[in-house]
Amino acid sequence: MASSETRLHMKPYKLQLLQALDPNDHNNDTIPGSWIGRGGGNQLHRWWPPRSPDLTPCDFYLWGYVRSSRNIETGLLSVILLYLLNIHVLCIETETTFPLISEFLSHYRLRDAVAFTCWNKTDELGLMKYLTARDVMLKIIDHYEDTANYSLLEVKYSHLGVVVDLQCEGAFGILGQASRYNFFKGLHFWLLLSAFPEMDPLMEDLELLDLPLDSQVIVAGFETDQSRFLLREVYRLGNNSLTVTPSSYWEVGDPLPPEARRDNFNNMTMNSGVILIGDPWEDFMDLRYRHINTMSKCGFALSRYLAEMLNFHMRILFTDSWGFPMNGTKWYSGLVGLLQRGEVELGASNLIIKPARLDALDYACESFPFVQVQYCI
Repeated sequence: MASSETRLHMKPYKLQLLQALDPNDHNNDTIPGSWIGRGGGNQLHRWWPPRSPDLTPCDFYLWGYVRSSRNIETGLLSVILLYLLNIHVLCIETETTFPLISEFLSHYRLRDAVAFTCWNKTDELGLMKYLTARDVMLKIIDHYEDTANYSLLEVKYSHLGVVVDLQCEGAFGILGQASRYNFFKGLHFWLLLSAFPEMDPLMEDLELLDLPLDSQVIVAGFETDQSRFLLREVYRLGNNSLTVTPSSYWEVGDPLPPEARRDNFNNMTMNSGVILIGDPWEDFMDLRYRHINTMSKCGFALSRYLAEMLNFHMRILFTDSWGFPMNGTKWYSGLVGLLQRGEVELGASNLIIKPARLDALDYACESFPFVQVQYCI
């Protein structure tokens, strides 16, 4: 039979692991500073970050105590072993994480999402059920090494929400593959869950990614003591270092904060394509020759105003056509080809959008309205 001293020390662990009772009052009065727990505003217990998958000194102490003790109750031993076997499965704060993911998807009106997690099955199934009730179809991937899973990120004309828990092993490998396949462009909306409210521990890895200006990437760092998330957007202007927006706070029940305006490109230089046909560049903006290459000139004039508004310079690259498929391949000639190959970032000439060109373009806007005229007899 276990001694009273052994029972006294083991009882708090049993209460905490089984979660049968609130241990705070009893444990703090009996063995302050000697019991394992998390949460609560006091400092009378040993605790670890709620989202950390790592073994902590408390875990090693507990396992060492179990191995050295001969008078361990059988039921308690089973609970301890079950806990230690599952320590590398990430436990999350579902009361805050689930609503954040749901609000993120709702904010961008996303109905399809993929989540890369290493959570326990209860939490993964709970998230799927939570989002299904809100008309969101979610696919969860927990085997990061399977490259076939990256096909789930391929979209053509629809938007996709992607959630990645950065605490999971291999999470930055996922982001590296996404960067390689250009999955950070406009069709994908990324929510990166971090255990750190600060950005410093993440910047070295994030700097390796290609996060263009039109990417939608939000890093959500959890503040344990406040039970809230700090949200920041990250993107890159040209070849500069990553831009990190000022942090905003999100708590359960709040709408997602509005995006920071990206209306200052910090005097960067942007390669821009211009169609030049039968008109020397020296006379391109001469109104006496406005009847020559008129469509291209209208687009270039609008692009110059855009550059002034957003504070960037245009480095002009010339081409002599709008862009057509080359010999039945996926590659295009002309302005569309320059955009497709990444030689220019902006098409500074008007372009008629045809179905065949949609696969090569990321974004198009109407430069002047078309009016449909109805005739009545």
